[in-house]
Amino acid sequence: MRRLIRLASVAALLAMQGLVPGTAAAHPTATATQNCSLDNGIQHVISITFDNTHLFRDRAGVPSDLEQMPNLLNFMTGNGTLTDNNHTILISHTAGGILTSLTGLYPDRQGLTVTNSYGYFKPDGSTGFSTAFKYWTDKVDDVTADGVNDPLPNMVTTGGLNTPAPWVPYTRAGCDYGAVSTANVVVENTKITPAGDMTRVFGKDSAEWIEARDHAALAQTDFVGIAIHCAQGGGICNTSSHAKADVLPDEPGGYNGFNGLFGAKYVNPAITGGNAAVKDTENNNIKDPAGNPGFPGFDGMYARVSLGYVAQMQEAGVPVTFAYISDAHDNHTAFRASGPGEADYVAQLHSYDQAFGAFFARLAADGINKSNTLFVFTSDENDHFAGGSSTNGTWSHTYCNISAGQTCPANQIGEVEQNLNELLPTGYTPPAYDAHFDSAPTIYVSKTGTPPTTSDIRRLERNLASANAIDPYVNPAPTPVMLWIADRVGEKAPHMVNADPRRTPDFTYFANPDYFLTTTNTRAWCQAPRTHERNVGGPRRHPSDDARATRADGQLRARRRGAGRLPRDLGGLARPSGAPRVAGAAARRLQGDRCAVRTLRPQHAGGFDSRHRQRQRDQRHALLLGRKQHRVADRATRRARGTDAHRPHQRRLRRSHRK
Repeated sequence: MRRLIRLASVAALLAMQGLVPGTAAAHPTATATQNCSLDNGIQHVISITFDNTHLFRDRAGVPSDLEQMPNLLNFMTGNGTLTDNNHTILISHTAGGILTSLTGLYPDRQGLTVTNSYGYFKPDGSTGFSTAFKYWTDKVDDVTADGVNDPLPNMVTTGGLNTPAPWVPYTRAGCDYGAVSTANVVVENTKITPAGDMTRVFGKDSAEWIEARDHAALAQTDFVGIAIHCAQGGGICNTSSHAKADVLPDEPGGYNGFNGLFGAKYVNPAITGGNAAVKDTENNNIKDPAGNPGFPGFDGMYARVSLGYVAQMQEAGVPVTFAYISDAHDNHTAFRASGPGEADYVAQLHSYDQAFGAFFARLAADGINKSNTLFVFTSDENDHFAGGSSTNGTWSHTYCNISAGQTCPANQIGEVEQNLNELLPTGYTPPAYDAHFDSAPTIYVSKTGTPPTTSDIRRLERNLASANAIDPYVNPAPTPVMLWIADRVGEKAPHMVNADPRRTPDFTYFANPDYFLTTTNTRAWCQAPRTHERNVGGPRRHPSDDARATRADGQLRARRRGAGRLPRDLGGLARPSGAPRVAGAAARRLQGDRCAVRTLRPQHAGGFDSRHRQRQRDQRHALLLGRKQHRVADRATRRARGTDAHRPHQRRLRRSHRK
């Protein structure tokens, strides 16, 4: 039976201000969209996805994220249904979580089975890597014109076709669809490669493409992160001379004659009556770090920013809005994640709470409320906390080198980094392989030259499965690193095998989620050969798109940053010898209580910012539906738009764990 939670007000727990009604008066009443036809009396859809927000407490003495945002929590419990019994996809990351919510499809049907980046086998048997964050129609290989390394779509579904786009049912119903930093629905990057985002959306040698070539930072502000997919008949696109064709060549039933506005440079004037900037909920112009009006970057999508965009779109007659809010755990000045009760973390949650107070008051003044609006609030992944204990909200973010004999302080915070190669037995030479760095790393064994035999791959699996290491949060003595392992057959069970066979890993290693597993030593004191790397805390330094790391055979291979999530129940998958057998509630406790909040590092050229970083995922998501509870978000939105006839193959997402 599904557990429903009706939480009382937590205002008494927190010295925080309530709703802020004064900001709404300066904004006009929402413009009606004449041709938008939704069902069940719904006139507006507002879906907000957090990058990690906790319903439950990470430490008993510190209020949870939602407890520290009473404006949001009270709105949910006072107007809808709050449930903690929604379960994540595997492997759970930002891209996979958001795109499953948007499409209602398991990863094997929407295409992104490993995120936020993934490996794939090239025709010569070597491994390539791709980011999962690309515009909807991009290919896996977006560098070559014909996608010679892998020509299939990044968003791939049955038959090798492009996954049906989530905005189509709305635009066909006459509704403009606004996207605020929503994964793959907006331009995600400024790549000008033959199949890159700028080339796909705007075309080679267009003014936008040239700006991206010559002024990439400004193009990021102007064209990335914000979009409106316009309704049949033109919608708000009819007010702009900058609308571009909304091209979906594989869309069931065809999708011709639709347009879109891509980027704040074109969206902002359309929704503000000609202004270059949209204002946040504090009435400040939304700008990039250089002061230019437009998209502030994914790190900059604080609640006040995303909610300001949503309100402005709704007031301009864009009745369907999907938005992303960046992680409240992240400190973008210190470039790290924060622990429970830490001052910067508490302050950021307070700011988020104030933004929601202003947002709800503004919507109420606009006549947008539960009588005519479907609200959905959820989280794409949710970091669990890996750390010790703190009685006063102070945490140690310094590195703790376990291999060198250091003892971590009681208030240590951060993942345990471990080199996979150092887990292998002395004297054993593995076949050449690449790994997607993660707490659940996917392993790609090279097929170049003389391909490895099945026995070779099995031996590598078993050697990694039997490894022990020290996790200071568990035991000062070595304990099993791995909890579960899935080979190519086992990967089908958690929906990790999609329509692109080149993207299927040889196996996936689900470790104790305190770990972050790589194939290189990343600390200066751990560079000596065969030195076990087990370091805790500190900023992330795992390789990014343009970084390189040493492979097991000594060659260099490009890496992508990655992380993973341990499933609640993988009872049908292999368990290493010596690992504790856990099932049912015990498994959920083990796998749900020790996960990582990884500290962050600055964004650098070619890398991703925090939305694109990989972190450990909570299995529990808070979901509010404006009128009644449904099991999954796609069913909720389908209720608003009516029967989704254009996706006959789409099935409702089931819970990944059953009681």
